[in-house]
Amino acid sequence: LLWLDEECVVPKGTDASFLTKLASNLSKHPHLEVSKDQAARTFTIKHYAGDVAYAADGLIEKNKDLAYRNQIEMLSESASPLIAELFPAATRGKTS
Repeated sequence: LLWLDEECVVPKGTDASFLTKLASNLSKHPHLEVSKDQAARTFTIKHYAGDVAYAADGLIEKNKDLAYRNQIEMLSESASPLIAELFPAATRGKTS
């Protein structure tokens, strides 16, 4: 999900560039296959019960749920050490 989140915050992030990152970073993973046909924009996760194909079209737009991101950021800044530790993602990439 890191690459999906990254594409959502990059101004020119696209479904195609997400698939490119997925392919370049996980090309050797035995449970992932990214379609070589760029027009298809699909990837397949090989589950124990069978292969499941996903269409990447619209994935970037669907993942831009700001309410969700705001909730994660709020939880990462919790006064409770346990809660803050469970949601560290919002602080990644922030600079001091």
